[in-house]
Amino acid sequence: MNMKTRQENLRKLRNRINHLEAQREAAIKTLVKTETALPSLRKQAKRLVDYLLAEELRALQPTPYLDEDLKLDEGAAAGRPDTAPPSEPADSLKEDGLDIPSYLKRATPAGMVSDGPDDADARDYNRRLAAMADPRTPEKKAERKVVAQEIRHAELTGKRRKMPLSGKAALDAIRDSR
Repeated sequence: MNMKTRQENLRKLRNRINHLEAQREAAIKTLVKTETALPSLRKQAKRLVDYLLAEELRALQPTPYLDEDLKLDEGAAAGRPDTAPPSEPADSLKEDGLDIPSYLKRATPAGMVSDGPDDADARDYNRRLAAMADPRTPEKKAERKVVAQEIRHAELTGKRRKMPLSGKAALDAIRDSR
């Protein structure tokens, strides 16, 4: 073999090596992408399967109904007026011995425990809560935007930085603040 053919073979061999290395790098990139994407895709598939199973279970469960509902339906079907029993007065509900335990009662922010809708303090709290401005109004949004701009400006100009405690820097900060 002469020298020219050997050089040609060496060039072809190096090109082949470079091509295979490039393929290897591409395969590694693809493998890394798939390894990072697979766990999230598996989680998403599991969530969808769980959701679909829950929907199927809800569809398969019979709707519970009370005997009173059945009586009402029969009365309406026969053209008779409703024969529902009279509802109990609110006072008898409080005296049935099934009071709400104190740890389950709703607590208002002032620390007051609400016994229910007849509690004057809870009604007052609800009235004050309803009187508060809605935080989603355009005026409130504009106000928050102005405050955010002021904070950003103060941070950029250094007005929110702490003053140095001692030394020449403290003296300079005092001098600059005047």
